[in-house]
Amino acid sequence: MVMTARRSVQRAQAAARFNLRIIRMVAKATALLVKGLTALLGISSSVIILLCIVMAVAAVISSPFGIFVSGENTDADVKPLSQIVEQMDDEFAARLEEVQQSADPVDRVEIHYPGSADNTRMDNWMDIIAVFAVKTVMDAENGMDVATLDATRIGIIQSVFWDMNPIETHVETIEHKETMTVEHEDGSTSEETITNYEYILHITIASRTAEQQADIYRFTSEQKDIINEMLSVEFRPFMLAILGKEQDIGFTPE
Repeated sequence: MVMTARRSVQRAQAAARFNLRIIRMVAKATALLVKGLTALLGISSSVIILLCIVMAVAAVISSPFGIFVSGENTDADVKPLSQIVEQMDDEFAARLEEVQQSADPVDRVEIHYPGSADNTRMDNWMDIIAVFAVKTVMDAENGMDVATLDATRIGIIQSVFWDMNPIETHVETIEHKETMTVEHEDGSTSEETITNYEYILHITIASRTAEQQADIYRFTSEQKDIINEMLSVEFRPFMLAILGKEQDIGFTPE
């Protein structure tokens, strides 16, 4: 009960901070729109202000930042991002197990996560979601919002996930030589060298950052700027909240 309560408080605080951030964005956009329309029409009207607010809110929701309100849709064919992340983590673990089972018999397996914080896990989910949001919304030909995570958008998340977490494998052969004393039938002895081989399966998950994947996808400078904003310190709590990573924003189970 205590853990659930703390999670609820944390989410509420994150939502409140996010709402303030959205209000600032909408207010800034509204101010610019009102100024432009007033100059164009030569009038100042509450109708224009209301219209500008509606337009500004719609602009935010239909932008990559719409991912932060994706959890508000509860339709049957829509999944919350935290659930998608959990499923993909399970799928990733299953893929690693499959790679190990399909390899030739080896003596041991070593899994490497170069670039991760502790080299023990895949930890680029925030980068994945930022890249997904920008890629999906700002696609010149097939752009769509990310405020609703249906089957089509989930498919894109999965594609970006595997693009940013390629799995590479190779088998290392280590030669071990041991000198032994061998006794022959005539009672004599001799020194002989015996060679044994150890086979190690190395699995490397070279997780890419948003910056690296942006270059691979050939994102524009505008797209890269939006990614940087989404991954900024100011947005980090919101990212972790929608990913269902409460423990990463200070929550410690007791």
